[in-house]
Amino acid sequence: MEEEGEWITVAYRRRGKPRSVRRVPVSVPEVNTVEVKREVKEEDMKTKRVSMESRQELVKSRLEMKLSQVDADMKCNLAKNTINRIENGSYVPDGVTLGKIRRFMGVELRLV
Repeated sequence: MEEEGEWITVAYRRRGKPRSVRRVPVSVPEVNTVEVKREVKEEDMKTKRVSMESRQELVKSRLEMKLSQVDADMKCNLAKNTINRIENGSYVPDGVTLGKIRRFMGVELRLV
């Protein structure tokens, strides 16, 4: 005795062996959907970058400490090319990286 709609066979398994096989109806549960509208501002779409002034401060601080970029990375416990990528503007550091640079290099990097 089958009702309208589609039916599928489902095998319930335990440790790889079929425990039971049953035919169950395929049904799509009704879902109450709510449309969410969010106003997206143009400034939300822009990618954050380290400001030019901050990058110049980082270079100045590093040179005053007489450190190469690799030495500065080691001192801050960062990957070997992180300082290079920040100084070139090709990398946007996360909060942890910003904190390490602020603590060890004494430079507050600003994102714009």
